[in-house]
Amino acid sequence: MILLALVVSVLLWADLSNRAIWTVLGLTLGYGVLGFVDDYQKVRYRNHHGISARTKLLWQWLLAFCVAA
Repeated sequence: MILLALVVSVLLWADLSNRAIWTVLGLTLGYGVLGFVDDYQKVRYRNHHGISARTKLLWQWLLAFCVAA
């Protein structure tokens, strides 16, 4: 719900012609999806591990690289 509120606020009030807005919004959404997948795995498989720290870090680097490029 927080990400939805953020996206709606940005789309309503931000300068959408600014590339930095889209970059930060894309990265924020990507990290949000990564966090959701991590939490979903914790609930689905009933363990506290979720995604490993190394895998999360890899995905964060990939997301940052893809959004910044």
